[in-house]
Amino acid sequence: MPFIGELNQERVIPEQVPDKTTVVCPSCGGDMRPRQPSDEDHVRHFFHLNNSGSCTGGESEEHKRMKSMAVSKLRDVFSGQYSQCGPEVMLDMNGTTSTVKKRVADSLVRFEEQHPLFDSGLIIEVQFRNKGKSIPETTKGYLEKGYSVFWAYPKDFSESEFKYERLEEGFSSNSNLAYLPSDLNRVGEFDEEDLLWEDPMPECNHQWKDIDGFQFCARCRINRAYSTDRTRFLYDNVGFLGPTDRDDVSLEKSPGRDDNTNIDYQDGYGISKYPRGVSDDCIYGGEHRWMDYGWADQGKAACKDCDAKIWKEDLPDSEMIDESF
Repeated sequence: MPFIGELNQERVIPEQVPDKTTVVCPSCGGDMRPRQPSDEDHVRHFFHLNNSGSCTGGESEEHKRMKSMAVSKLRDVFSGQYSQCGPEVMLDMNGTTSTVKKRVADSLVRFEEQHPLFDSGLIIEVQFRNKGKSIPETTKGYLEKGYSVFWAYPKDFSESEFKYERLEEGFSSNSNLAYLPSDLNRVGEFDEEDLLWEDPMPECNHQWKDIDGFQFCARCRINRAYSTDRTRFLYDNVGFLGPTDRDDVSLEKSPGRDDNTNIDYQDGYGISKYPRGVSDDCIYGGEHRWMDYGWADQGKAACKDCDAKIWKEDLPDSEMIDESF
């Protein structure tokens, strides 16, 4: 279901649009209207008037849903204080050190008057799955424009809303995912704890290229560096070690992920509920107990007991992530 539309040449979320108002789908150009949440859908969303299922939405539905929920929370928290609040807002980066002329902020609120903490505005960027925008490079440009920035992950959202308290905690603790314009000098700082212990792209047949002090994969565009303290490689997919969008390393074709998700057998014993390579039962007995995988939600889940890993989108509808672990 769509969560972002276009009205009067601006991106909008369903909450901003009155009932029976027609908006344009940014992906297919079709007409859409808002629909109230239901017991199944939980949040207000758009629907295509032609009921066509051919529109893929360009990017994942879950990513757009999170952008929409972030904007909804910003509208609620800063009601009466903003001149603009919306999703996918294009910003002119001229006058900054950014290497690009324009950036599209996932979720943005611009204040009518300078905010005592966040300055000109606040941007929430949603990092989803294994690839996203480079945190240091993108953050620096936004800060130079006078915006505060928070980098959100799927664990910062419930089924129906963005957990604003996670943002507050990030800014109060000077997290490497939360920056004020006054934090410009610390952009790019990180600890080894901010890097990933597990390869976030294990399905990639990596082609590592040596850069200054770290390695960069020419295929999946992630970084890694060897830690002498931990005697292992640590991985970076958000640009702490260096840019993940490099012109000095040519992109090499990477074979697609072969999940075989629609298999109708597993070892000859009938239909499996998981993709090939993931057993139906935990090797320690009983069902898998799924939890978020990695330092930040990487779009995968791991079994707490046997460490089996699976893409969240491949989990059966009857199985949930246990956030208590």
